[in-house]
Amino acid sequence: MKLNLGCGPRCEPGWTGVDLKYGPVFLNLEKDLLPYPDNSVEAIQMHSALEHLSHRRTKSFLEDCLRVLKPGAAMLVTVPDLESVLAEWLGCAGPHLGAEYQNPAQERREYLTWVIWGNQRPHEIEGQTHKTGFTARDLLRVFREAGFQKVQVDRIVTPAHANQMLRAEAHK
Repeated sequence: MKLNLGCGPRCEPGWTGVDLKYGPVFLNLEKDLLPYPDNSVEAIQMHSALEHLSHRRTKSFLEDCLRVLKPGAAMLVTVPDLESVLAEWLGCAGPHLGAEYQNPAQERREYLTWVIWGNQRPHEIEGQTHKTGFTARDLLRVFREAGFQKVQVDRIVTPAHANQMLRAEAHK
């Protein structure tokens, strides 16, 4: 079994979607433990979702992911690169890689505010706000503190995001 945690309405074929609102597995990742036996999961991916958990929950959540992963299995996580986003938001740096994907109908600062704090519109579903943020150093540290062995953190840009992202691959 391969898990896509915090998948929202999009889940790739071959992956089991786990999300607060979208299934097939409905779970509040902020509070609930993963309902899988130890060493039973082949891989975990979590794209643009770890920042939706509180900073107090991050380490214990990653420890639970480590628990369910099979030995040698990997967890892949992408999150906004808070360091580059804040530098641009504060005016300390010009547009970073990814700005070319910006929706021209949206102000750049408004977009960056959304990247930092998440979607806080009142009609949106629970869980859409960002409760924590990560620099590359922070992401590496929390994976190591949770017990993951080989951890690699890279800065990436994808057409899905108009800002620099962090991509972490961590192995049990």
